[in-house]
Amino acid sequence: MLASAFTFTYVHIVFRNKLALGLTLLGGTLFGIRFFQTDSLFVTSFEHALYGCFMFTVGVGRSFHHRQRCVTEDSETC
Repeated sequence: MLASAFTFTYVHIVFRNKLALGLTLLGGTLFGIRFFQTDSLFVTSFEHALYGCFMFTVGVGRSFHHRQRCVTEDSETC
């Protein structure tokens, strides 16, 4: 289960954010526990979706989102 949590955290390393890595380690542990309890990938995926929506609702979601890069030279529109 711990290997699963670290793998889940590693997948989220692309966000380059320590808060995101810490929270995904916690989330990966919770998801691992849930999977072993239910033996259902569907339940675990549904829980991941619920937690993800909650994180964006309370404002922590910006730690899990890539910022849009400006493609124009006008910095005021970015």
